Amino acid sequence: MVPLAKSEIQNNKKVETIQILKKMIKYNLPDIFIFDVFHYSIQFEGIYELLQMWNEESDSQEKNEIISDIQDLIDNCQVTENKLASYDLIQMWNEESDYQAKNEILSDIQHLMDDCQITKHKIISIGFNDLEKITEHIREFKHSLLVMIDEKGGIKALSEKTGIPQPSLLRFFNSNSISQRTTLLKIKNFLNIDKIDIENKIAV
Repeated sequence: MVPLAKSEIQNNKKVETIQILKKMIKYNLPDIFIFDVFHYSIQFEGIYELLQMWNEESDSQEKNEIISDIQDLIDNCQVTENKLASYDLIQMWNEESDYQAKNEILSDIQHLMDDCQITKHKIISIGFNDLEKITEHIREFKHSLLVMIDEKGGIKALSEKTGIPQPSLLRFFNSNSISQRTTLLKIKNFLNIDKIDIENKIAV
């Protein structure tokens, strides 16, 4: 049997991805999510494999978990893309001679770095009692966000506006961990607030 050429394999993946995405659309997942899945599943094998798992899974709860896993990978992919874009902008800055243009490029780099930045916490010695306090503060932090989100239409409205699937948002609000910075930025923009003060909320 003659092995398939790389281009033919890619075309087959695209066809299969489109067929699965047609099924996903019936689950009322956000259009932005559907677009991102198509875009990144072609480039990243991990997302493509999760897409296949979702298609083969019959349990609705498991399907929702897979959706959340896909969103997490998409967030990671977007951070990686921003880092690569930052490198390109640094090269542009180096080649640019106009002072004003250089400053504008620096601003663009800073915006990308803000998106890529992972929340930094102070280095502290954490004991078991501290972990319990941190968990409590994170829950309070997420509850305060939920109150504001409910005033603006709830999780469904947040999902529609940000493109983050509802299962991913429910996982975030039901867990004791802080999500990707990109997710928090989307929530911040939805709530139209200046910033989300994570560090103070988890301080012990």
